[in-house]
Amino acid sequence: MKVWVKDCLMEYVKSERKRLGLPPTQKVILILDCWAVHRGDPFRDWLKKDHPTIILIFVPGNCTCVAQPCDTRVNRILKHLIKSACVDYLAKITQEQLQNGVAPSNIVINTQPGTLRDASTAWLLHAWNWFQDRPEVVLGAWRDTKFANWDLSYETLTSPRCRTLVYERFTEDPAFCLAISSQIPSDPDFKELHNPEYDDDYALDPSVLCDIRPGALPPDVVEHDGQYDYIGDDDLE
Repeated sequence: MKVWVKDCLMEYVKSERKRLGLPPTQKVILILDCWAVHRGDPFRDWLKKDHPTIILIFVPGNCTCVAQPCDTRVNRILKHLIKSACVDYLAKITQEQLQNGVAPSNIVINTQPGTLRDASTAWLLHAWNWFQDRPEVVLGAWRDTKFANWDLSYETLTSPRCRTLVYERFTEDPAFCLAISSQIPSDPDFKELHNPEYDDDYALDPSVLCDIRPGALPPDVVEHDGQYDYIGDDDLE
């Protein structure tokens, strides 16, 4: 699993971050089933330590057939493609021996690890190329992963309905908000600005001010000469 995360998952994540113009600290959701290795402390501790941007989510036991995108559509097709390529490979070897005069009862298939390793690589590549030419099949797997009237498609997860629900959870469920916030990795470029050199609101996003109403300021924030000053814990100054 460590090799897969390092050489496959993170390489893909890096390319997607670059393609989408996202920072290196952009969070990633990894959905895994409840296999013992996935749930084991060694793997989870290593993942949290070496790859803190990954949020690990487990599909409940016995639910992968409806709650894991790969199982709802992709795996069935993938296994069929590999099986078909394997049968074609065996048929080709058999036909070659028959054409060379080998009796059917004397046909031998080389099952040495090295031979099967090289052959199976071609089977996997065949399946990979098939999916590359049909991205709609993979996207459809996320739409097929449904829970009542929700699914895991990009359209649903970025819809106004979903955004509204997330906003409500963050504003109405402090425990949920803290649980999510605690998983945000520290930004190496972040600097504390609680000092006299940064005591004005120049860098404040104007949209934040839209929610401030007269008489509704927090007890540790006061308005002074058109600016908002923090007068709370002196240790922060």
